[in-house]
Amino acid sequence: MADLILIPVLALLFVGAKRYDNGFNKNYLSKDNTLALKGACALSIVLLHIGGVTQAKLLPEITAFAVSVFFFLSGYGMITALKNKGDSYLNKFIQRHTIKLAIPYFVAALIYVIYFRYAQGNLGFKYYDEYKVSFKGIVSAFFEHGYTIVVNSWFVIVLFVFYLFFYISFKKCKNIEEGIGFFSLLVIAFTVLMFYLAQFKGWYTAWYMQNFSIIVGTLYGYKKELIDKVIKSHKGIVVSVLGVILFSLLAAFGVLKYNTDIGGHINTAEYCVLTCIIPICVAVAYSSIQIGCKKIWGGGIGKVSFELYLIHGLFYYMFQMGRLKIENKLVFCICVIAASLVASFILNIINKYLVKLLQKLFRC
Repeated sequence: MADLILIPVLALLFVGAKRYDNGFNKNYLSKDNTLALKGACALSIVLLHIGGVTQAKLLPEITAFAVSVFFFLSGYGMITALKNKGDSYLNKFIQRHTIKLAIPYFVAALIYVIYFRYAQGNLGFKYYDEYKVSFKGIVSAFFEHGYTIVVNSWFVIVLFVFYLFFYISFKKCKNIEEGIGFFSLLVIAFTVLMFYLAQFKGWYTAWYMQNFSIIVGTLYGYKKELIDKVIKSHKGIVVSVLGVILFSLLAAFGVLKYNTDIGGHINTAEYCVLTCIIPICVAVAYSSIQIGCKKIWGGGIGKVSFELYLIHGLFYYMFQMGRLKIENKLVFCICVIAASLVASFILNIINKYLVKLLQKLFRC
Protein backbone atom coordinates (compact mmCIF):
# COMPACT_ATOMS: atom_id res chain seq x y z
CA MET A 1 0.00 0.00 0.00
CA ALA A 2 2.78 2.45 0.88
CA ASP A 3 4.31 1.98 -2.56
CA LEU A 4 1.33 3.82 -4.06
CA ILE A 5 2.88 7.10 -2.91
CA LEU A 6 5.33 6.64 -5.79
CA ILE A 7 2.59 7.42 -8.32
CA PRO A 8 2.23 11.16 -7.55
CA VAL A 9 5.96 11.53 -6.84
CA LEU A 10 6.99 10.01 -10.17
CA ALA A 11 4.30 12.05 -11.90
CA LEU A 12 5.86 15.24 -10.53
CA LEU A 13 9.24 14.10 -11.84
CA PHE A 14 8.23 13.02 -15.32
CA VAL A 15 5.12 15.00 -16.26
CA GLY A 16 6.47 18.05 -18.04
CA ALA A 17 10.01 16.69 -18.23
CA LYS A 18 11.71 17.73 -21.42
CA ARG A 19 14.91 17.34 -23.36
CA TYR A 20 17.02 20.46 -23.77
CA ASP A 21 16.82 22.00 -27.23
CA ASN A 22 20.35 21.08 -28.29
CA GLY A 23 20.37 17.91 -26.20
CA PHE A 24 22.82 19.30 -23.68
CA ASN A 25 22.85 21.93 -20.92
CA LYS A 26 26.38 23.02 -20.04
CA ASN A 27 25.16 24.35 -16.68
CA TYR A 28 23.43 21.13 -15.67
CA LEU A 29 25.36 20.92 -12.39
CA SER A 30 25.28 24.61 -11.49
CA LYS A 31 24.15 25.57 -8.00
CA ASP A 32 20.78 26.86 -9.19
CA ASN A 33 20.12 23.99 -11.58
CA THR A 34 20.85 21.29 -9.00
CA LEU A 35 18.28 22.65 -6.53
CA ALA A 36 15.60 20.59 -8.28
CA LEU A 37 17.83 17.52 -8.14
CA LYS A 38 18.48 18.08 -4.42
CA GLY A 39 14.75 18.43 -3.83
CA ALA A 40 14.06 15.13 -5.60
CA CYS A 41 16.84 13.42 -3.65
CA ALA A 42 15.63 14.79 -0.31
CA LEU A 43 12.12 13.50 -0.91
CA SER A 44 13.61 10.19 -2.08
CA ILE A 45 15.39 9.86 1.28
CA VAL A 46 12.09 10.49 3.08
CA LEU A 47 10.48 7.78 0.95
CA LEU A 48 13.40 5.42 1.62
CA HIS A 49 12.94 5.69 5.36
CA ILE A 50 9.15 5.49 5.10
CA GLY A 51 9.62 2.35 3.04
CA GLY A 52 11.69 0.81 5.80
CA VAL A 53 9.11 1.66 8.46
CA THR A 54 6.13 0.40 6.41
CA GLN A 55 7.99 -2.61 4.98
CA ALA A 56 7.23 -1.45 1.45
CA LYS A 57 8.73 -3.38 -1.43
CA LEU A 58 9.48 -0.72 -4.05
CA LEU A 59 10.27 2.39 -2.00
CA PRO A 60 13.60 1.16 -0.55
CA GLU A 61 14.75 -0.21 -3.91
CA ILE A 62 14.01 2.90 -5.96
CA THR A 63 15.26 5.50 -3.48
CA ALA A 64 18.27 3.70 -1.97
CA PHE A 65 21.01 5.77 -3.60
CA ALA A 66 19.72 9.32 -3.04
CA VAL A 67 22.33 10.11 -0.36
CA SER A 68 25.13 9.13 -2.74
CA VAL A 69 23.89 11.82 -5.16
CA PHE A 70 24.08 14.37 -2.32
CA PHE A 71 27.67 13.34 -1.57
CA PHE A 72 28.49 13.49 -5.29
CA LEU A 73 27.08 17.02 -5.56
CA SER A 74 28.98 18.11 -2.44
CA GLY A 75 32.30 16.87 -3.81
CA TYR A 76 31.54 18.41 -7.19
CA GLY A 77 30.53 21.75 -5.66
CA MET A 78 33.63 22.07 -3.48
CA ILE A 79 36.15 21.27 -6.20
CA THR A 80 34.37 23.50 -8.73
CA ALA A 81 34.40 26.44 -6.31
CA LEU A 82 38.09 25.82 -5.61
CA LYS A 83 38.86 25.78 -9.34
CA ASN A 84 36.96 29.02 -9.91
CA LYS A 85 38.04 30.97 -6.82
CA GLY A 86 41.46 29.53 -6.13
CA ASP A 87 42.94 29.50 -2.63
CA SER A 88 40.60 32.30 -1.52
CA TYR A 89 37.81 29.68 -1.42
CA LEU A 90 39.54 28.10 1.57
CA ASN A 91 39.48 31.34 3.57
CA LYS A 92 37.14 30.75 6.52
CA PHE A 93 36.03 27.54 4.79
CA ILE A 94 35.50 25.71 8.09
CA GLN A 95 33.57 28.59 9.66
CA ARG A 96 31.23 28.95 6.66
CA HIS A 97 30.42 25.27 6.36
CA THR A 98 30.21 24.66 10.10
CA ILE A 99 27.62 27.40 10.50
CA LYS A 100 25.56 26.14 7.54
CA LEU A 101 25.53 22.58 8.90
CA ALA A 102 25.50 23.16 12.65
CA ILE A 103 22.68 25.70 12.96
CA PRO A 104 20.00 23.60 11.19
CA TYR A 105 21.31 20.48 12.92
CA PHE A 106 21.14 21.86 16.46
CA VAL A 107 17.74 23.47 15.85
CA ALA A 108 16.43 20.09 14.69
CA ALA A 109 18.17 18.32 17.61
CA LEU A 110 16.46 20.65 20.08
CA ILE A 111 13.07 19.76 18.61
CA TYR A 112 13.84 16.03 18.82
CA VAL A 113 14.97 16.34 22.44
CA ILE A 114 11.85 18.26 23.44
CA TYR A 115 9.57 15.77 21.72
CA PHE A 116 11.21 12.56 22.90
CA ARG A 117 11.90 13.76 26.42
CA TYR A 118 8.65 15.53 27.21
CA ALA A 119 5.93 14.61 24.70
CA GLN A 120 6.91 10.94 24.81
CA GLY A 121 7.66 10.89 28.51
CA ASN A 122 11.37 10.12 28.06
CA LEU A 123 10.62 6.73 26.54
CA GLY A 124 13.84 6.80 24.55
CA PHE A 125 14.73 8.16 21.15
CA LYS A 126 14.38 6.68 17.72
CA TYR A 127 13.81 2.97 18.23
CA TYR A 128 16.76 2.50 20.59
CA ASP A 129 14.81 2.42 23.81
CA GLU A 130 17.78 1.39 25.93
CA TYR A 131 19.01 5.01 25.79
CA LYS A 132 17.19 7.78 27.62
CA VAL A 133 17.04 11.32 26.31
CA SER A 134 19.71 12.93 28.44
CA PHE A 135 23.15 14.28 27.68
CA LYS A 136 24.70 11.03 28.91
CA GLY A 137 22.24 8.92 26.96
CA ILE A 138 22.77 10.81 23.70
CA VAL A 139 26.58 10.68 24.01
CA SER A 140 26.54 6.98 24.97
CA ALA A 141 24.27 6.08 22.07
CA PHE A 142 26.57 7.83 19.62
CA PHE A 143 29.87 6.39 20.80
CA GLU A 144 28.53 2.88 21.41
CA HIS A 145 26.48 2.42 18.23
CA GLY A 146 26.67 5.55 16.09
CA TYR A 147 23.06 6.43 16.94
CA THR A 148 22.11 10.10 16.67
CA ILE A 149 19.35 12.05 18.40
CA VAL A 150 18.37 13.50 15.01
CA VAL A 151 17.09 10.41 13.27
CA ASN A 152 19.33 9.20 10.40
CA SER A 153 21.58 12.26 10.67
CA TRP A 154 24.80 10.27 10.17
CA PHE A 155 24.96 11.95 6.74
CA VAL A 156 25.41 15.41 8.28
CA ILE A 157 28.22 14.28 10.58
CA VAL A 158 30.01 12.41 7.79
CA LEU A 159 29.64 15.42 5.50
CA PHE A 160 31.20 17.67 8.15
CA VAL A 161 34.13 15.23 8.47
CA PHE A 162 34.57 15.35 4.69
CA TYR A 163 34.58 19.16 4.79
CA LEU A 164 37.44 18.97 7.28
CA PHE A 165 39.26 16.48 5.04
CA PHE A 166 38.80 18.74 2.02
CA TYR A 167 40.17 21.77 3.86
CA ILE A 168 43.17 19.87 5.26
CA SER A 169 43.93 18.28 1.88
CA PHE A 170 43.97 21.44 -0.17
CA LYS A 171 45.72 23.51 2.49
CA LYS A 172 48.42 20.89 2.79
CA CYS A 173 48.96 20.00 -0.87
CA LYS A 174 50.64 22.12 -3.52
CA ASN A 175 48.18 21.57 -6.36
CA ILE A 176 44.68 20.26 -7.07
CA GLU A 177 45.85 16.83 -8.22
CA GLU A 178 47.72 16.18 -4.99
CA GLY A 179 44.82 17.61 -3.00
CA ILE A 180 42.33 15.25 -4.63
CA GLY A 181 44.64 12.31 -4.00
CA PHE A 182 45.14 13.16 -0.34
CA PHE A 183 41.42 13.89 0.12
CA SER A 184 40.56 10.52 -1.43
CA LEU A 185 42.97 8.71 0.91
CA LEU A 186 41.41 10.40 3.94
CA VAL A 187 37.90 9.46 2.80
CA ILE A 188 38.98 5.85 2.21
CA ALA A 189 40.68 5.68 5.62
CA PHE A 190 37.56 7.07 7.31
CA THR A 191 35.37 4.58 5.45
CA VAL A 192 37.58 1.69 6.55
CA LEU A 193 37.29 2.92 10.14
CA MET A 194 33.50 3.08 9.86
CA PHE A 195 33.45 -0.42 8.35
CA TYR A 196 35.47 -1.67 11.32
CA LEU A 197 33.09 -0.01 13.78
CA ALA A 198 30.09 -1.52 11.98
CA GLN A 199 31.55 -5.02 11.83
CA PHE A 200 33.05 -5.24 15.30
CA LYS A 201 31.59 -2.48 17.48
CA GLY A 202 27.90 -2.50 16.61
CA TRP A 203 27.67 0.71 14.57
CA TYR A 204 25.15 0.63 11.75
CA THR A 205 26.25 0.29 8.16
CA ALA A 206 25.04 3.63 6.79
CA TRP A 207 28.20 5.29 8.12
CA TYR A 208 30.38 3.80 5.39
CA MET A 209 28.29 2.49 2.49
CA GLN A 210 27.91 5.67 0.40
CA ASN A 211 31.09 7.59 1.20
CA PHE A 212 33.04 6.92 -1.99
CA SER A 213 30.56 8.96 -4.05
CA ILE A 214 32.07 12.20 -2.73
CA ILE A 215 35.40 11.18 -4.28
CA VAL A 216 33.61 10.50 -7.56
CA GLY A 217 31.96 13.93 -7.39
CA THR A 218 35.33 15.59 -6.75
CA LEU A 219 36.93 13.83 -9.73
CA TYR A 220 33.92 14.63 -11.92
CA GLY A 221 34.16 18.32 -11.04
CA TYR A 222 37.90 18.39 -11.69
CA LYS A 223 37.51 16.86 -15.16
CA LYS A 224 34.08 18.27 -16.00
CA GLU A 225 35.19 20.13 -19.13
CA LEU A 226 36.58 16.92 -20.63
CA ILE A 227 33.62 14.85 -19.47
CA ASP A 228 31.19 17.36 -20.98
CA LYS A 229 32.97 17.20 -24.34
CA VAL A 230 32.69 13.42 -24.35
CA ILE A 231 29.01 13.49 -23.33
CA LYS A 232 28.14 16.14 -25.90
CA SER A 233 30.00 14.44 -28.76
CA HIS A 234 29.32 10.77 -27.96
CA LYS A 235 26.19 10.70 -25.80
CA GLY A 236 24.88 7.45 -27.30
CA ILE A 237 28.15 5.66 -26.56
CA VAL A 238 28.37 7.11 -23.04
CA VAL A 239 24.81 6.05 -22.19
CA SER A 240 25.40 2.60 -23.67
CA VAL A 241 28.64 2.06 -21.76
CA LEU A 242 27.09 3.20 -18.48
CA GLY A 243 24.09 0.96 -19.12
CA VAL A 244 26.29 -2.05 -19.78
CA ILE A 245 28.41 -1.38 -16.69
CA LEU A 246 25.35 -0.95 -14.48
CA PHE A 247 23.60 -4.04 -15.81
CA SER A 248 26.77 -6.13 -15.57
CA LEU A 249 27.36 -5.09 -11.96
CA LEU A 250 23.77 -5.85 -10.96
CA ALA A 251 23.91 -9.22 -12.70
CA ALA A 252 27.30 -10.13 -11.20
CA PHE A 253 26.31 -9.19 -7.67
CA GLY A 254 22.98 -10.95 -8.12
CA VAL A 255 24.71 -14.18 -9.07
CA LEU A 256 27.15 -13.90 -6.16
CA LYS A 257 24.35 -13.25 -3.65
CA TYR A 258 22.34 -16.27 -4.67
CA ASN A 259 25.26 -18.65 -5.12
CA THR A 260 27.36 -17.93 -2.03
CA ASP A 261 26.79 -18.04 1.69
CA ILE A 262 28.18 -14.52 2.30
CA GLY A 263 25.17 -12.59 1.02
CA GLY A 264 25.51 -9.80 3.59
CA HIS A 265 29.07 -8.98 2.55
CA ILE A 266 28.08 -9.11 -1.12
CA ASN A 267 25.26 -6.64 -0.42
CA THR A 268 27.78 -4.30 1.19
CA ALA A 269 30.18 -4.54 -1.75
CA GLU A 270 27.33 -4.03 -4.22
CA TYR A 271 26.13 -0.93 -2.42
CA CYS A 272 29.61 0.60 -2.18
CA VAL A 273 30.24 0.07 -5.90
CA LEU A 274 26.84 1.23 -7.11
CA THR A 275 27.07 4.44 -5.08
CA CYS A 276 30.00 5.37 -7.32
CA ILE A 277 28.24 4.53 -10.60
CA ILE A 278 24.68 5.74 -10.06
CA PRO A 279 25.52 9.44 -9.39
CA ILE A 280 27.42 9.49 -12.70
CA CYS A 281 24.38 8.03 -14.46
CA VAL A 282 22.18 10.68 -12.83
CA ALA A 283 24.58 13.47 -13.86
CA VAL A 284 24.72 12.28 -17.48
CA ALA A 285 20.92 12.04 -17.65
CA TYR A 286 20.56 15.45 -16.00
CA SER A 287 22.80 17.03 -18.65
CA SER A 288 20.13 16.32 -21.28
CA ILE A 289 16.80 16.25 -19.48
CA GLN A 290 15.04 18.84 -17.34
CA ILE A 291 12.84 17.13 -14.78
CA GLY A 292 9.14 17.93 -14.64
CA CYS A 293 7.61 20.50 -12.29
CA LYS A 294 10.98 22.16 -11.80
CA LYS A 295 9.48 25.02 -9.79
CA ILE A 296 8.14 22.55 -7.22
CA TRP A 297 11.39 20.59 -6.94
CA GLY A 298 13.83 23.47 -7.21
CA GLY A 299 11.90 26.52 -6.11
CA GLY A 300 10.16 24.64 -3.32
CA ILE A 301 11.52 21.37 -1.98
CA GLY A 302 15.09 21.98 -3.16
CA LYS A 303 15.43 25.11 -1.02
CA VAL A 304 14.44 23.22 2.14
CA SER A 305 16.09 19.89 1.28
CA PHE A 306 18.46 20.00 4.27
CA GLU A 307 15.68 20.76 6.75
CA LEU A 308 13.54 18.03 5.17
CA TYR A 309 16.34 15.54 5.62
CA LEU A 310 16.76 16.49 9.28
CA ILE A 311 13.14 16.68 10.43
CA HIS A 312 11.26 13.90 8.61
CA GLY A 313 12.41 11.23 11.07
CA LEU A 314 10.54 12.98 13.87
CA PHE A 315 7.23 12.57 12.04
CA TYR A 316 7.62 8.98 10.94
CA TYR A 317 8.43 8.20 14.56
CA MET A 318 5.56 10.38 15.88
CA PHE A 319 2.95 8.78 13.61
CA GLN A 320 3.97 5.26 14.62
CA MET A 321 3.08 5.48 18.29
CA GLY A 322 0.72 6.91 20.89
CA ARG A 323 -2.36 8.92 20.12
CA LEU A 324 -1.06 10.01 16.72
CA LYS A 325 -0.43 6.46 15.50
CA ILE A 326 -1.66 5.91 11.94
CA GLU A 327 -2.46 2.35 10.93
CA ASN A 328 -3.12 2.82 7.22
CA LYS A 329 0.28 2.77 5.51
CA LEU A 330 -0.63 5.06 2.62
CA VAL A 331 -2.19 7.65 4.94
CA PHE A 332 0.91 7.30 7.13
CA CYS A 333 3.13 8.13 4.13
CA ILE A 334 1.04 11.15 3.14
CA CYS A 335 0.97 12.54 6.68
CA VAL A 336 4.72 12.10 7.19
CA ILE A 337 5.52 13.84 3.90
CA ALA A 338 3.03 16.67 4.44
CA ALA A 339 4.06 17.35 8.05
CA SER A 340 7.76 17.15 7.14
CA LEU A 341 7.39 19.63 4.28
CA VAL A 342 5.47 22.15 6.38
CA ALA A 343 7.99 21.88 9.22
CA SER A 344 10.90 22.17 6.73
CA PHE A 345 9.68 25.49 5.33
CA ILE A 346 9.22 26.91 8.83
CA LEU A 347 12.65 25.69 9.96
CA ASN A 348 14.25 27.08 6.81
CA ILE A 349 13.05 30.57 7.69
CA ILE A 350 14.44 30.24 11.22
CA ASN A 351 17.72 28.72 10.06
CA LYS A 352 18.32 31.39 7.40
CA TYR A 353 17.99 34.12 10.02
CA LEU A 354 20.33 32.39 12.48
CA VAL A 355 22.89 31.50 9.80
CA LYS A 356 23.02 35.08 8.49
CA LEU A 357 23.36 36.37 12.04
CA LEU A 358 26.34 34.11 12.80
CA GLN A 359 27.94 34.72 9.41
CA LYS A 360 27.80 38.43 10.08
CA LEU A 361 29.19 37.91 13.58
CA PHE A 362 32.12 35.79 12.35
CA ARG A 363 32.48 37.79 9.11
CA CYS A 364 32.29 34.74 6.86
